[in-house]
Amino acid sequence: MPLSQYMRVKQVLEKAERPLALFEIRGRIRQLFFVMDSDAAISARIRDIRHDLEFSREGTILGQKAGTKKAYYLYALVKGNYLKSG
Repeated sequence: MPLSQYMRVKQVLEKAERPLALFEIRGRIRQLFFVMDSDAAISARIRDIRHDLEFSREGTILGQKAGTKKAYYLYALVKGNYLKSG
């Protein structure tokens, strides 16, 4: 049975060696699972995963702007205790 979109995004973030932009997550999903998920769908799954991790107190997904002149964010899955800024 193929993995759900939620699980594809979660697996890519769990295995990432550094924070990833949406286009990098999309590329890894295509490379690993031979499926092309849209950036909008990936972004929605990131919000779902973040909510589930925080609700269960297992972690979060941190997102930060990629430099001062970049127009995209980098996302990293953090498990365990974390301090949420803001």
